[in-house]
Amino acid sequence: MKGRFSEDELQFINEVLHKHGEYVKSLLKADINTKRLIKSRDLRASIKNQDQVYGESPVLQMSFLGYGRAIEINWHKKSGNSLGMLMGSSNRQTLGKKKKKKNTRWYSRNVYGTLNNLIAILLYEYADHVREAIKDNLETNV
Repeated sequence: MKGRFSEDELQFINEVLHKHGEYVKSLLKADINTKRLIKSRDLRASIKNQDQVYGESPVLQMSFLGYGRAIEINWHKKSGNSLGMLMGSSNRQTLGKKKKKKNTRWYSRNVYGTLNNLIAILLYEYADHVREAIKDNLETNV
């Protein structure tokens, strides 16, 4: 095959991407459960991973329903109702209770936090993979 990667390299990269996609998918589902972001089961069921080849490069694609990411984005936005904000804060001051926001940062921490691990596997474990393949080939031919 003419291209950027040999057949063995492509097979190794696709296997690593598939395993990483399954790992990230399980992390996302677990985080959605622990943070109780479930209104219905649709968000958990919509998380999918797919490893494909675009041109000469293997790609891991993660997809899910758009409102799941919107939950995380809206967490950082302030309410436009300043009167409601003032009343809410004064009530909290008089009662001494502080309302705690739900931690909705479930996507970025899991997806981007695992990229260094994926890069390390792709960079360093291929040499081990090739070494084992050569070793097995030599043992079968002897």
